[in-house]
Amino acid sequence: MKHFTRNVLIGGGIGCGCLVGGSYFFYANYNNKKNTQNAVPKLSGEEYNKLQDASLLKEALHPSHAPWKKSDKPRDNDFDMRFYRLLGCPYCAKVESVLKYYKLPYEERIINPLNGAGLPDPRYDLAPQIELHSPPEKEPVKSVFLVDSSYIIEKLAQPLGYQKDIEQSKDTTTVISSTRQWITSHFHSASFVLTNSTLRNAYYSYDIVTPTQYQGSLFYKLVGCAALFSIANLKLKGKVQNDGNELMKEYFHAHQKEAYPSDALQWLTEELNVFTNQIKKKNKDGAIFHGGATPDIADIEMFGVTRVIDRHPVLGKAARQGDFGAWQEAMQKFYD
Repeated sequence: MKHFTRNVLIGGGIGCGCLVGGSYFFYANYNNKKNTQNAVPKLSGEEYNKLQDASLLKEALHPSHAPWKKSDKPRDNDFDMRFYRLLGCPYCAKVESVLKYYKLPYEERIINPLNGAGLPDPRYDLAPQIELHSPPEKEPVKSVFLVDSSYIIEKLAQPLGYQKDIEQSKDTTTVISSTRQWITSHFHSASFVLTNSTLRNAYYSYDIVTPTQYQGSLFYKLVGCAALFSIANLKLKGKVQNDGNELMKEYFHAHQKEAYPSDALQWLTEELNVFTNQIKKKNKDGAIFHGGATPDIADIEMFGVTRVIDRHPVLGKAARQGDFGAWQEAMQKFYD
């Protein structure tokens, strides 16, 4: 899973709970459901990426112009960037973290979780998406899209210069590969379960992952947080724990846990410790970042997917204490 969908939400029959936005998409996509009611033919991320003009994409990703290279004066070959995202979507959060880490200028388009308003093309209704387009004052306007978070992050490595991280990630024996695999295949879902582990936690999560236009109604909020709680505990929790054990055995050669802690804060702390232990494993010199003296793509992705946790009134303290808290504080300096 490298993106979120909205169509499964519309046909999901969960009523007002659909207002939970990207977090509900996470559940729907996690279970790989499809909506067959929409008549518009849907394309996969790979199919949609193949539709793009290869020469224009190469031109747009060249590091000699905007948005990759800043200049006081406009250049003929400059491109502008639009970022289409859903709130509460960890895949969107990873892409956003890359954009903000490298201080790239972009226009953000938040997709409406109810009606899909803001999606640029009905043939591909998943998030995140990046659109690179020539400035509107230049006619004709040229544009090219990148979709699917892993593809976006891989392609952005070219103008931003972290290709080495991407290449090392393809070697499954490397620490960066196992860390990024753990983030995507386990931590995404574990953090969703934990931030919605009780009705109180789900109540606080609702405003973080829901567009502002749907936060004013107490009725929607109560039904929405009940949906978040139900999805986390009745649908995902058992699968997340089982899959987490399998992943730890495969990538970390760890023994299966006898049981996950029942306390959400304790469980979350253990999850965050997995990441900081990877840092210690990779860097024998005590460097604070996964990348050593400076962050690598695993640091950047982890920072992105923990922003919901950091903002959570109950669980946020887990991200601000101990080794992870020191790492987060050091990372924040790159985003200020």
